Amino acid sequence: MAAISMPVAADPGTLPPTLGDVLESLWTRIGAGLDGRWPSWALPTLVTVTEDGSPRARVLALRSVDREARRLVFHTDARSDKVREIDGEQRVAVLFFDREDAVQARFDGTCVVHHADPVAAAAWRGVSELRRAACATEGEPGSPLDAAQPFTSLPATASGDDAFTNFAVLVVEADAIDWLWLGPQDMRRARFAWVGGHWSSSWIVP
Repeated sequence: MAAISMPVAADPGTLPPTLGDVLESLWTRIGAGLDGRWPSWALPTLVTVTEDGSPRARVLALRSVDREARRLVFHTDARSDKVREIDGEQRVAVLFFDREDAVQARFDGTCVVHHADPVAAAAWRGVSELRRAACATEGEPGSPLDAAQPFTSLPATASGDDAFTNFAVLVVEADAIDWLWLGPQDMRRARFAWVGGHWSSSWIVP
């Protein structure tokens, strides 16, 4: 049996020494991830809750971040399951994991869906061709196909207005963060909560 490859963790001496430094490092890493190369910090996992209370997770591309507003922004298809789930339950989690430094960060908060409104319209002007093509498909995400086929061969609408109607922006506003460092022989964990207009923080048992 092949040996399990452990994450490459930073030396404990190089970790952020204070809770404030941990928080600063987190937001800096996330912002730096928006460089077009799609590192781990730009591809977090969004967790929603289904109608029957089951969790559902998927990787999404982070589109922008606003540290002061505590917001993480994603683009999606308005017909997708995740939008229906968020309409039913706004509480979500966004999970980041950096394998190189063995850092996990979970952002808990509420998500607002922007659909056919000024926020969506502004975002639509700058979306990728792939997102435009996805929103132009006639079939909803998750619709059955008779066989695997190239995405570009799926029936699509010729109307840009119709494609925009299928576009949505997800804005997650974080109110809690759980940070975990998984060293080879050590672990550290911290928790942050947005209380009274500022972050309350503490070290906690991993």
